[in-house]
Amino acid sequence: MDKLLDTIKKGLSIAVTEAGKLTKTVAGKTNNIVDVTKLNLALNETERKISALYEKIGETVYAKYSDGALECDEFDEILKEIDAFKAEQEGLKAQIAELKNAITCPECGANNDKGSDFCSKCGAKLAGDCEKPEEDKVIEVTEFTEE
Repeated sequence: MDKLLDTIKKGLSIAVTEAGKLTKTVAGKTNNIVDVTKLNLALNETERKISALYEKIGETVYAKYSDGALECDEFDEILKEIDAFKAEQEGLKAQIAELKNAITCPECGANNDKGSDFCSKCGAKLAGDCEKPEEDKVIEVTEFTEE
């Protein structure tokens, strides 16, 4: 019986030792995963910042083009495509406003209820000649009797 207990003790001792090694290995790998995730987040953030700067450059170039202050054949086709997409955007916004029974603010592009005098987003005065919503109609109900 003592021999059996000694064998069990040795087996448990080996198991505990191996479990400790495994725990250290897993902990090390977990730390590596956390570190890699942190680095990937930082990398994504720098990529987002670079994209924002590229966007700012593009907006600046487009603004100069719109003001007539930029003449660069290299960008002409791209800038004309932007003009076409902006016109398409305005058409889509108008369709959305129509479906929502709204008017679009000429300053910020936000949709507002028809009949609003000022934009709910930026406070700009909305066009006075916009369609006003139809007045509520009163329907008179008359009682009838069965004969």
